[in-house]
Amino acid sequence: MFIGSLYGIYFTELFDVLMRTWQGNLVMLVFFLSSGLIAFGGTFAIGPWPHRASFPMRLVELAAPGPLHAFFAVIVMMASRPLVHAFASPPADWDIDVMTDQLAAGNVVWGFGEVPTILAFTIVFWQWASSEDRRSPTADRRVEADLEAYNARLAELARSHPR
Repeated sequence: MFIGSLYGIYFTELFDVLMRTWQGNLVMLVFFLSSGLIAFGGTFAIGPWPHRASFPMRLVELAAPGPLHAFFAVIVMMASRPLVHAFASPPADWDIDVMTDQLAAGNVVWGFGEVPTILAFTIVFWQWASSEDRRSPTADRRVEADLEAYNARLAELARSHPR
């Protein structure tokens, strides 16, 4: 949803419609914030989340959108004309070059895609490592208990069937 909406909003007339008013801009910002929280919420799986994937799958979920996000940024940076009509003719007193501004926007998109993903990777990996640390002593105790029960059973069999 998050990656598809980048292409579906920014590369269509919908972006221009949303950017005409502050309400449209607010709708777009709330939508991207919400879809990002949903994407990362499932990955972190904190609290009562309906989908709780394994740790390796969470890392895959983080990595999968990366190339699509980077490709979006490259399209923005490499475009030979303004991609958004709303910004094609800024007021003269803004004193900006539209294409330089668009190049900077592509760089920001790339950076804001990579940095949070690296942070999220770090968090999920730390969660995975700490969950293994918590499970290891429990698993060791379970193995010890099973081994003791097995040895007790063998001793019982040896007593009940002497040679």
